[in-house]
Amino acid sequence: MNFKELYKIAEDAVASKSVPKPVTFEFLREHITQDKSLIEQLDVWRVVYQPPIEEARFTLFDERESLHDEPVYYAEVSFCASLESNPPHLLYALIKELMHVFDPMETWINTREKFIQFLKDLQNTPLEMANGSIEVEHKAKWMAILALCPQTLRTHIVTSVNKKGVLKEEIAQELGLPRLVIEIALDDYYEKALALLT
Repeated sequence: MNFKELYKIAEDAVASKSVPKPVTFEFLREHITQDKSLIEQLDVWRVVYQPPIEEARFTLFDERESLHDEPVYYAEVSFCASLESNPPHLLYALIKELMHVFDPMETWINTREKFIQFLKDLQNTPLEMANGSIEVEHKAKWMAILALCPQTLRTHIVTSVNKKGVLKEEIAQELGLPRLVIEIALDDYYEKALALLT
């Protein structure tokens, strides 16, 4: 499975509803793990951080018995329990982390050195953006937005806001999405991101 295939599944699911609604994290998780070409299993963990960090993270494990065997990948998404107080942000955070199943292998942060470099690049935001791990973070954000808000739902949002005068905050509440997702869906760049990723 690739992102284009997952996007099509999400688009078809949204289009089949009489009133467009976003897909759920569980829906996307089920389709990704059912395919088995990316990961065998995905576990989700709720973690209590003090102080709360309001974030989620994706971790991938190679569970093969021997180095001579084919890789067998299991993944987990852990999230800060404080995100539960804001369900739209929790939904977005979980789906954004889930999109990391599509990261190219060369961008995986699987050594201490890569992790340290990644943290430095996040902190300093290098101008050249040559770090593949930073790029996949950006891609994961866009894939999450497209999966949550496929073209059919975007059309509904655009019509509601631009033609019916519905406030962005109201449509965000109605759909259970963060306002940020609504803002991005209304932006002209949405079409370019859709073309690039699908």
